[in-house]
Amino acid sequence: MRIDAISDWVSLESHPFSVYSLLYTLCIMKQRHDVSNQVRALRIENQMTQQDLAARVGVTRQTILSIEKEKYTPSVALALSIARVFGVNVEAVFQLRDGEGHD
Repeated sequence: MRIDAISDWVSLESHPFSVYSLLYTLCIMKQRHDVSNQVRALRIENQMTQQDLAARVGVTRQTILSIEKEKYTPSVALALSIARVFGVNVEAVFQLRDGEGHD
């Protein structure tokens, strides 16, 4: 099925990928451009696997992978937990990209 316009989404109420899915996807896509991170570098420096880090902060390995690839921006609580595991301030792990977040 091909969708050519946003109005096509609205007419697909019975389709599992509704306008809500589109909006969620757009939010996730926007998030990936706002924050960069050093999770992978710190994890490797500390000789940890994705699974090790995930277990220590209470998430799945896939969540850590998504954070490292900057496809997912973690909650404040998760970001603080990750920083705590590495023994650094949250700013050493996560950074706003230049020009972002300044209204």
